[in-house]
Amino acid sequence: MAGCGAVSLIAVPQGYHKAAPSRMVSFAPGGWYTEYTFEPRYAVRSPVLRRGYVLCVVNAWSTVATPIPLAQWGPRLNEVVVFAQKMLSGLGLPAPTYTYAWGESRGARMLAYSSELAGTSFHGVIEERGGGDLVESALEQIRLLNDLRAVSPADGQVMTDYINRIGRRMKITPRSGASYEKFIPTVPTDDERFFFKLPATAGILMPIIPPYTDNPATAHDSRFRVPSTSGDPTADPHPFDATLASTAGPINTRRVLNEVDPAYGAAVDNGTALLRNWDPVTRPPEVRAAISRLIPTGQIKTKILKVHGTMDPNIYPLTAIKYVQKIVDQRTGKPIPMVPCARNGPCARHAQRKVRGREWQDNYPRCPVDPSRPTRKLGGKGYRSW
Repeated sequence: MAGCGAVSLIAVPQGYHKAAPSRMVSFAPGGWYTEYTFEPRYAVRSPVLRRGYVLCVVNAWSTVATPIPLAQWGPRLNEVVVFAQKMLSGLGLPAPTYTYAWGESRGARMLAYSSELAGTSFHGVIEERGGGDLVESALEQIRLLNDLRAVSPADGQVMTDYINRIGRRMKITPRSGASYEKFIPTVPTDDERFFFKLPATAGILMPIIPPYTDNPATAHDSRFRVPSTSGDPTADPHPFDATLASTAGPINTRRVLNEVDPAYGAAVDNGTALLRNWDPVTRPPEVRAAISRLIPTGQIKTKILKVHGTMDPNIYPLTAIKYVQKIVDQRTGKPIPMVPCARNGPCARHAQRKVRGREWQDNYPRCPVDPSRPTRKLGGKGYRSW
């Protein structure tokens, strides 16, 4: 089904009309998955339908359609869900009494925008391995470009020239002689090695993930480096490059830059500016305004279960903490309809995180804690409270 500029797949179980109360789960997949390819990666269809719930798989990108502007993701997602609810009524089926949403990675970022809209369609949202961190993660990744180094000091000079071009879209000529355009990656292929005359042994040393650089025990520990390869045969083999500038996915750092500051994006591609030097503080007011429109405020309008993952190599710990802190700050003196959960991002092995002096346990994956008593585990209570 296509509607409202986004697409969705709706599955209605047998006996749904007899359910009381009726429920619908809206699932927003992550990565490069769509409403047609999300199974078997997520395997959510059968469990949801067996419980008698309607499943609405929402999407926000297509390989053929015009991309939806990032600022419209939240409203478009909500519109699709309302359309699905009305469609059920039009078929003589009861509209869902409760509508919940679950988003992972990219999908969680979509839901972060939807959760702040007045009149949001959702009675509760699960944000897994992502959330209101899109802009922060893009800025963090650009900052990390300044920490890239040659693996061997002997290759420092030739690699510095190459590193300056990472994230730029430019024409290169490989051994075959057939020139083509591509984004310059952190993991050079034979095409880049030939064009830039890189030694066969030359490589890039990825930086330590912030804030592990601040801890002497982790500042030089290779386990805390940004991974250059995923090691997951079902995922992109080079996640940092994919998130930086891949043209195949709906979210990447270059897309954020091109939407909020197209002039600088063009300068990067024509070689008059370096991607790693982009700093919103120095850009015109209209650029800063465009950025602010893409940053969630933390003023959520529904319950949120925030699940920090351990698998996503491009959801940085500090960006997730900033998002959680915004929600905490906006609800001063009020109950917090959110269960902070353990761990986030690549190599997130710290025992605890601090948010305004509170220590939230971070060594029990998927184990919720009580925001008012951060060292007390809730077990399953937080999940059942919905």
